[in-house]
Amino acid sequence: MKENEAFLINSSYRTLELKPGADASQIRSAFRRLARVHHPDIAGAYNTKKYEQISNAYLLLKSLTIEELSICEARSKRSDNKKESFFDKWRRKQAEKKQTREASLREAREEAAATKEAREQAQSLRIDSILDKCVRETNIICKKKHNEKLNQDISDIIIRLLASRYEVRLMALRSISGYVNNLRIMEALLNMLKRYPITGEALDIINKLHLPPEYMQKIIRIVSDNAKNIDEQEILPFIRNVIFMIADNKNIISKLMEHPSLRITEFLISRWTFPALPNEIALKRIFSDIQNVKLIILTLNILKKNDKRAFPSWLSNKINELLTHDNVSVKLWARTVSSIGNMVK
Repeated sequence: MKENEAFLINSSYRTLELKPGADASQIRSAFRRLARVHHPDIAGAYNTKKYEQISNAYLLLKSLTIEELSICEARSKRSDNKKESFFDKWRRKQAEKKQTREASLREAREEAAATKEAREQAQSLRIDSILDKCVRETNIICKKKHNEKLNQDISDIIIRLLASRYEVRLMALRSISGYVNNLRIMEALLNMLKRYPITGEALDIINKLHLPPEYMQKIIRIVSDNAKNIDEQEILPFIRNVIFMIADNKNIISKLMEHPSLRITEFLISRWTFPALPNEIALKRIFSDIQNVKLIILTLNILKKNDKRAFPSWLSNKINELLTHDNVSVKLWARTVSSIGNMVK
């Protein structure tokens, strides 16, 4: 083995932090230990040269035979027993200085990298904080703008709902579908129905709005108070749509039955479930047209459940007249009513 080869082998041992004569398992363990510390993926790209030295040293020692390792160990022992020459001493010191410089540079690079990372992290946090603040402020501005627009839209709708022109009110009525839970708009809608004549077109729009039940009840009361002034064709579809909400409200049904339309009266009489009789106005209207067989029979069915002695004299007379009616069913129902209790003769 030549002198320069022995020197390279001893240098490789020193690079792997081993003593000459270490076996293959020790060499492999030392390489793995140092590789985990100096690998560029772990220590950074600036440590590539050190990792290359470790790898080259490992490859060199790994390629030696046991005999060559033994020779190198023996030479190393002899060399240790010899007095260190001036050149060897100078070379050793140079190597130590080099290692010291490399260590200092490595520490400086590591410190610089840590400082840079800390600075970048602090900068990133500041940027995130600024962005969060901007987002919050933007959301506040957008919400404020939205509320301002919403309030303006609501004010515009209220003005149009109470406008004198029917077409303007109708246009406003069609635009409130997205504001059915707004108290101001609902109050304006009620005021509109109280102030202006109620039309079938307006009632049709109201039916399709799906208003809150409490406001729908208020609208129904307003409509029932003004039922006599609304055309049959316009109010009847509305009554059919809301009957499930008023089926147990005798006062509202009685007011609606004051409408001169017998079709409306027939529709409401067919759903009369109260123990008391309909009001006298409705009864007089019903019996004014005794040829309306269906309505007469429906009313007689209600009368049958009441005390006949409480009937007014004109009603008793009407029932007696029905005993000779042309329709057999009417005669039978009239007989049933007149035979229960004492009728006024």
